[in-house]
Amino acid sequence: MLNRYGLIAIRLKSVLTIEDIGRKLDIKIDRHDTLQFMRALQADENRIGLYENNLLLCTDDSFGFFIEQLEGLPARILSTFSSEKICAVYYYSVVDLYGYSYFDNGRRIRTKYGEHEDVWVDIGENLSIEKESQSIIDVESWIIEQVTAMTLGHFTGIKMAKFELNA
Repeated sequence: MLNRYGLIAIRLKSVLTIEDIGRKLDIKIDRHDTLQFMRALQADENRIGLYENNLLLCTDDSFGFFIEQLEGLPARILSTFSSEKICAVYYYSVVDLYGYSYFDNGRRIRTKYGEHEDVWVDIGENLSIEKESQSIIDVESWIIEQVTAMTLGHFTGIKMAKFELNA
């Protein structure tokens, strides 16, 4: 059972390498330190990977997409990939904290986060997958199976390289 994880998924319109993305986002990538996706999702460090035309970043910085004024890595991502679809999710099981945010062409379509059944921020119309799910009790499975699938499809076998933000 996962305790805490964050994921940012970006559907890329053009073909990019990990190195291209590192330069665009000003991050340092260690291609020699890799993990399988599900292990990367559970790691206490930042991870990046590509699957077909999808960029995946496993990072607690995904939480930054839930605030109104984006800063740091989320701001870099939104400005760099302003014409792409971006989905950010976060879950922390100890306090049942969850959140997700969906952007399309630089515009926020949906953001929702809270704790257990207390919703702190609820922006935009419910996505179709929210209408299908009647509760947030199983948020962990819902995020992995539904939200990421909406943006990416199946990508569990990919390798995720370690990355650090440049100062």
